[in-house]
Amino acid sequence: MFFLFIAALVDRLALAQLYAFDGLYGQDAYAYFAYAREGFQAWTHWQTPPAFWWPLGYPALLNAAFLVGGANIATAQIATMLCGALVAPFAFALAREAAPHAYKHVAGWVAGLLCAVNGQLAQSSVVIMADAPALMWAALGAWLLLRYARTRNVWTLAIASFAVGMAVWTRWQNLIFAAVWILTLLLMARQENVRVKHGARGLLACGIIAIVLLPQLLIRTTTNAPLAGQSWLEGWSALNFFARSFDNADGHFDYALPVAIFYGQVFAHPAYLFGILTPLFVVGVWRMNSPQQHRQVVLRRLELFPKTILLLGWILGMYFFLAGIPYENFRFSLGLFAPIAVVTGIGGGWVWEKWRARERLKSLLLLGWIGVALLVMLVWQPRVLAPVLDSKARELAHVRWLETQLLPNALVYTMSIDGALKTYSKIRVENLWNMDPATLPSDVPTYLYADTNNIDSQWRGRLPDQLVRGLTETNFLHPLDTFEGWTLYRVRDCTYRVLDCE
Repeated sequence: MFFLFIAALVDRLALAQLYAFDGLYGQDAYAYFAYAREGFQAWTHWQTPPAFWWPLGYPALLNAAFLVGGANIATAQIATMLCGALVAPFAFALAREAAPHAYKHVAGWVAGLLCAVNGQLAQSSVVIMADAPALMWAALGAWLLLRYARTRNVWTLAIASFAVGMAVWTRWQNLIFAAVWILTLLLMARQENVRVKHGARGLLACGIIAIVLLPQLLIRTTTNAPLAGQSWLEGWSALNFFARSFDNADGHFDYALPVAIFYGQVFAHPAYLFGILTPLFVVGVWRMNSPQQHRQVVLRRLELFPKTILLLGWILGMYFFLAGIPYENFRFSLGLFAPIAVVTGIGGGWVWEKWRARERLKSLLLLGWIGVALLVMLVWQPRVLAPVLDSKARELAHVRWLETQLLPNALVYTMSIDGALKTYSKIRVENLWNMDPATLPSDVPTYLYADTNNIDSQWRGRLPDQLVRGLTETNFLHPLDTFEGWTLYRVRDCTYRVLDCE
């Protein structure tokens, strides 16, 4: 386990150093880091932190890291790297608990190495966002639950419950994992002769999860912040499985692939599970459903087994949810990769065990097959990181260009690059969504910097489009210059108010 952790951590450190990437890009990473600093300031002064759209588990994790390394970008990125690197040893341990004794070591190593070299996990580990920590908590909770099934140690269950609570608090998507986890715990309790004790332990586990989530409820009560901040739940529909065009909270999108096929790439894409390993995943699914592997366990004559329910339920539940949301984001599939790696490890371990004694050449070929797949996944990592680096380079280019164009003490309204402007310049910036033409300041130079083509295509009819169109039609925007498709406008004094957006 220690070797896997070190190997994964070195890989992530090397990526960040090689490409001089500090973990911030886009909008989400800046938002997480800015809120974590605001929250840290509030907590250290015994104040209630401000409202936040996403769950607070990841900012809370960063706040704990800030106590050690200070409230800076490097601390946030290192904390996220550590979480991403820990997924590999936790997947190793989870596979060892889930696989039969005969090949648990092989299953563990395959699962752990898959998580160590996974391109999307490597990218999410160097980006200051919640995806990698959320997967770490979920993998830890799953491993310790199966360990509890073997040892019946109450402290193991308590720590597992805390990890599940943190997984949910870090990403609401893990509510699906938590439901599967609790179902698995209930099935385990039904196997016991003394059900009262294990029923009480089930209540203990649920109580710990609730306590972990309690701060979110308290902050929601005091700040009126949204409880979930998850628009995909509202837009979920089975009709979205094979749809490609959507109007959602983030605007209008047209995608190349239907949603179900897009998220199905997790089972065969080099950034996740390279396609030549997919057959081993299929073998793993088959072995987990084989009654011969679980002769000692039968629940009311139904072959429902905790390990199978936990791993396959985690995969199917997550995938079914993602396949129905009106949005496509490649990193969302990361939430179900740990169990995919474990099931693939079980499949690889079973094949290895079958061939090792009778067909040694085939067993060596199997190791070579897996080794080639892992090498391809490792080499693929820079390709997964490339879009992030390109986005960061564009942001910094916009920041440097604006610094040469604006008058002193200027106020700039923009969107999507406001985080970069706040972080890497001294320019006073506000998000375009906060713009009210009726209250624009008249004592400072005011500008609008926008990608009007993107606003016209993605946000047509919504507030950004209304603002730009309203200011343009009333001649309050004076174009100054363009840079990489963006236009810089000087905003003249105005006293009207655009129509409110629904």
